[in-house]
Amino acid sequence: MEFALDPNDDGSPDDHLDVVNQSLGSDYGIVDDADGMLAGELQAQGVMMVFSAGNAGDTYDVGGSPGNFPSVLAVAASDDGFAVFDAGRSSTSPTCSSRTSG
Repeated sequence: MEFALDPNDDGSPDDHLDVVNQSLGSDYGIVDDADGMLAGELQAQGVMMVFSAGNAGDTYDVGGSPGNFPSVLAVAASDDGFAVFDAGRSSTSPTCSSRTSG
């Protein structure tokens, strides 16, 4: 993440990246761990930090660090459990087929 603030390593943050998007993190991580703190510092310097919000399943408070740091943006996917998505059926977009229990 340090690279995002000074990509050419010249000591000046003037050329920092605008957005860093990382799909990483721990489930149920603490807010003030080292990765979260660094992400918050980069956010304060003008680097938009985007992280996955957690992938531990369908439960409350599953967001982990560094995505749970207050100043970063966390994103997640959701699934209602009743749809099957199969990108292999179409070359242009994913398709959705519904399942019914019975």
